Amino acid sequence: MGKYIDEKIELLDERGFLKDFGYSYRMVFDYNRNKIKTNLFSLKEWDFYQIKHQDYIIQMTFGHVSYAANFSFNIFNVKTGRKISISKIKLFPFKSLNMPEDPDKNTQLFYKDKEFNICFTINNYRRILDFNFKGYKGKSQKKIYIEVQIELFNKKDENRIVIVTPFEKKNQFYLNCKENFFNIAGKVNIDDIVFDFDSNDTAVLDWGRGVWPYKHQWFWGNGAAVINNNRFAFNLGWGFGSDGSPKENIYFLNGKPYKIENLKYDIDLQNYMNKWHFYDEEGKLDLEMTPIFDNYTKNKLLIVNTKCHQVWGYFNGYVKSDNGKKININNLLAFCEHAINRW
Repeated sequence: MGKYIDEKIELLDERGFLKDFGYSYRMVFDYNRNKIKTNLFSLKEWDFYQIKHQDYIIQMTFGHVSYAANFSFNIFNVKTGRKISISKIKLFPFKSLNMPEDPDKNTQLFYKDKEFNICFTINNYRRILDFNFKGYKGKSQKKIYIEVQIELFNKKDENRIVIVTPFEKKNQFYLNCKENFFNIAGKVNIDDIVFDFDSNDTAVLDWGRGVWPYKHQWFWGNGAAVINNNRFAFNLGWGFGSDGSPKENIYFLNGKPYKIENLKYDIDLQNYMNKWHFYDEEGKLDLEMTPIFDNYTKNKLLIVNTKCHQVWGYFNGYVKSDNGKKININNLLAFCEHAINRW
């Protein structure tokens, strides 16, 4: 499971090595980019938000891998498969984006050109995500207008899963924060896709900073919903880091964390649309996903080569509360993905 750390500590020493690693339910790791002692091409930093509204999934990314920055907006429908993806690449930004060293630091990230405008504003735990696009898209070069405004709110003391992952090389690490339970407001206006957000909508923040190996892979699953008046969220992750790395397998009930020590899984990597099964040795969690949509993506640019099967489906099963009572999970729309990367 890894070491639980609850006291504020510096992440790196003067050599750029991890001082310690483990997990926490709040950001206790003081990340200082200037302490990294490795080549500029190894640093990876991103802020990724994913918002679910009924059958629509919105993804917004602001990040870089030193030699290339990516600013992107995606929306897709898991029932129809319709997808709109718009992104911009900026070559060799290195550290010029000045991304915050803490996920809660008041800041503003933005990129703008004549047709594309993305902006993330963080102010006192209020996160404002803006995206605007006016341009031509697709083979038909149809003109498209996109206006998205999203506000995410959360409590200052809300639990999240924060993981520090080591790698074989001492100057490599990954600091990651994943957070659910946001209240959501705002609107989406994309041609015939128009809606406001409501109390049933959910979001996850995936905030990452680190120096990684060029070749790597991971599995990551996440979902949230209100179930019988219980706020429920889960996060599953494995396949990443060195042996003995802390794992991010956890679920939350009404904000309380329940860590999973030994997650087991049955996955058919030859056919991602077969059922996925997740369970643990203690019997605290047992979930089966029936896939309905594979949001498969691949990118190849310069030395970047990424492939990801982000599989969406309905999760059914149960988790247990403190007294051993089962909380039944019925048809929760969520995802689990398998990424294989060289970047």
